[in-house]
Amino acid sequence: EVRRRAIAATDDDDDAQLQGIPKSDGDVVGEEAEEEKDFPVPACRAGLGCAAALLPVSAAIICFATVATCYMLTEKQTPFIQKGLMFPAISFLGTGGDAKLTYQIGFATTGLLLLLCIGLLTILVGPLLASKGIITRDGHVSVTQSRDAVRNATHSGILSALGVIVQGVFVLETKKITLQSILHWGGALVFMTSAQGHATEVIKLYERSGSKTLRDMFKWSLSWKKACLHAPSMMFLAPIGLQVCRAAFGLGTGAMLQNAMGLMQWGIVASFVMFFVSYGFDLWVVITTTWGQGP
Repeated sequence: EVRRRAIAATDDDDDAQLQGIPKSDGDVVGEEAEEEKDFPVPACRAGLGCAAALLPVSAAIICFATVATCYMLTEKQTPFIQKGLMFPAISFLGTGGDAKLTYQIGFATTGLLLLLCIGLLTILVGPLLASKGIITRDGHVSVTQSRDAVRNATHSGILSALGVIVQGVFVLETKKITLQSILHWGGALVFMTSAQGHATEVIKLYERSGSKTLRDMFKWSLSWKKACLHAPSMMFLAPIGLQVCRAAFGLGTGAMLQNAMGLMQWGIVASFVMFFVSYGFDLWVVITTTWGQGP
């Protein structure tokens, strides 16, 4: 009971700070209070919030547009649909012709935008999550664990963005194994593993934050993130769906296997991209409601 009251007291104190209510021993009065209240002005906050929110959204749009464009260009140069291959590996879409340059520019831009997004999250959202602690299994609020989680999430987020850039710049070479192909595979692997680790740490921070206001503030965003993280686990349904397609459209075993693997890859990548899109909401909320009010 004592521990529960201590956590509740911490929630009330932290929530008051997040809502702009200063502590009694640190009240800002007079002209200083007016200056803190008026800066930054609401219009400025709204504009900056919208600009920040567009970063992950733009990254997702560019990513999906890149895949769609490369799909059409590759199909035009090396027809694969007529062979029964509907979902080729994403890497295959950037192997030659005009599709190669499109792939490189598109994914490099996507990675840079994600890198900038992670940087803004580290500056604006990270300190809030780190300072409020994490509710441990025994009911305590641990600031040390929250700081570690923020640091891990930041590092893995940066690595995932760099992985997107590397696998985009160093496209796959299909004729033989080269250093460029190894770099491409390495970048793709770093993206996948780092994005998974990043998502796990972020969900832990949002779900078990020591501040009730933060938990409520990111409640909708947390549901979105959880759905995106669970999506890859559902990719096992892809082979079943492709078995149905095989029976209905007469796809060969080789084409079916390639389609199954390709569809699973598409689904996993799309789920992580949509996970990053949710940061648009987070950045907008933090900038428009808490930014400029002090720690």
